Amino acid sequence: MRIWYQTMADISRYPEYGDSLRRRAAGILRGDTELDVHGVAEGTYGDLPPVSVSIHPLAYHVLLDQVIGNAIRAEREGCQVIALGSYSEPHLRVIRSAVDIPVVSLAESTLLTAMMLGRKAGLVTVTKPVAWMIEHHVEDHGLRDRVLPVLVIEPELTEDELNASFAAPGPLISAFRATARRAIDGYADVIIPAEGVLSQVLSDHDVTSIDGVSVMDCVAVTLAHAEMMGVLHAATGLIQGRRWEYPMVGDAIRTRLVEHAATTPLSSARLG
Repeated sequence: MRIWYQTMADISRYPEYGDSLRRRAAGILRGDTELDVHGVAEGTYGDLPPVSVSIHPLAYHVLLDQVIGNAIRAEREGCQVIALGSYSEPHLRVIRSAVDIPVVSLAESTLLTAMMLGRKAGLVTVTKPVAWMIEHHVEDHGLRDRVLPVLVIEPELTEDELNASFAAPGPLISAFRATARRAIDGYADVIIPAEGVLSQVLSDHDVTSIDGVSVMDCVAVTLAHAEMMGVLHAATGLIQGRRWEYPMVGDAIRTRLVEHAATTPLSSARLG
């Protein structure tokens, strides 16, 4: 089985993150499962911190439309599952309507897994804008009553500061523990580090529980979920619903889309 793991990070900018993902996969996936790690196109965010770009709906739409094309490419190149490795889960509904292979997301997989581990989940992330975005995803997935308000580490961290934590993780781990304890005091039964790099740093340093409460390894959960969905799809044909939520386009509409893209690609939006 081949899993296409699509992170929203620019891997050329944060190579330590890509390396960490591959190491984690080697300890989680079956021996016959291959993980293809892909970031967004080099330079997608320019010199800006990715979170400062992706929290804006227009920037999110234009810059991350490439993820839809990557998903179609993944299926054409023989991957059996797509995993969106980001709590932003960009264009999830569109992608599920565009391919015939299972699509999982870091946010949905970890949230649904948390529902089996306790009554309330506590999410900890790295900035207030990311927390705001996650609150919306919690509602979108219908889990508002099972998830505590998202907490933010103090001080807030940029992606560059997070990436530096691979080499010097102590301050990040201490800040995370302090924030997680606030969620536990609010009756969280499981803690989710709701940011990809944050979760990887914690798993790399075996932060698996705090005060008897499990700290979820978000990448491990998402990879295991992706592999399970690939097995179920191959064995039983289980796939996303086509009648209502994820209908695929027919040949006539697909032809129209190809013709349209040839003359008016999305990324040519005139903003000036």
